[in-house]
Amino acid sequence: MLSGLIRCGCCGSSMVISSQPFGSGKTRRMERVFICNYRSHRGSTACSNSLRLRKDRVEHEVLSAIEQQVLTPAVVRAAVRRAIEMKRARDGQHADRPAELRRALAQAEGERERYAKAIALGGPLETLVAKLAECEQREKTLRAELAVVRAPRVPYELGAKRLERTYTERLAHWRELLAAAPERAREAMVALTPAEQPILLTPGKDGGYRLHGATKLGPLLFGDAASPGSAKLASPRGFEPRLPP
Repeated sequence: MLSGLIRCGCCGSSMVISSQPFGSGKTRRMERVFICNYRSHRGSTACSNSLRLRKDRVEHEVLSAIEQQVLTPAVVRAAVRRAIEMKRARDGQHADRPAELRRALAQAEGERERYAKAIALGGPLETLVAKLAECEQREKTLRAELAVVRAPRVPYELGAKRLERTYTERLAHWRELLAAAPERAREAMVALTPAEQPILLTPGKDGGYRLHGATKLGPLLFGDAASPGSAKLASPRGFEPRLPP
């Protein structure tokens, strides 16, 4: 689930999954663990991160931290408010969009009429028919966009409440997926983890370890392109659970 999403906090190399022995005698067993890829190939002189952490334990700690610190109603409310603000700002910047669309539509209609007349007069049929089809498609697209911008705007307060309800339901859905389906949990983790800010796994001074990561709620909660929050929205700064050895 976290493969490719965790890096060594000491050298920046990937933390890879490896099967290694644990215990001795009758209790000896093989466990899947996260280890520093650079150290495993170059030795201790290349990287000081000697952690060998069970895969299931790291996954549990990361998911717990995200559930407790990121996927919370308070964070969702803040993200929704920010999304609404962004949408209002964009709406204000494009206040003249309906007039632009009407001018473009009138131009497309004029072109369509000219091509239709040219066809009736016996012009080059194949070329004119293709041009006519292009105009008709452009008209269709412009009319659809004009219908959207002409639609009555939902009052800010009402829109915020509707979005908060929708995204709270979506949040509950993702929390269920994170807990129940590993393949979907990875989908959620990839969406949550910025490529430029992977999860860092670092040895602690007390013999424990620390997981630190940034998250972004945009793709998880606002994945639809038509949503006012389809732009990247950052959740509160990462998670830093202090973990025992």
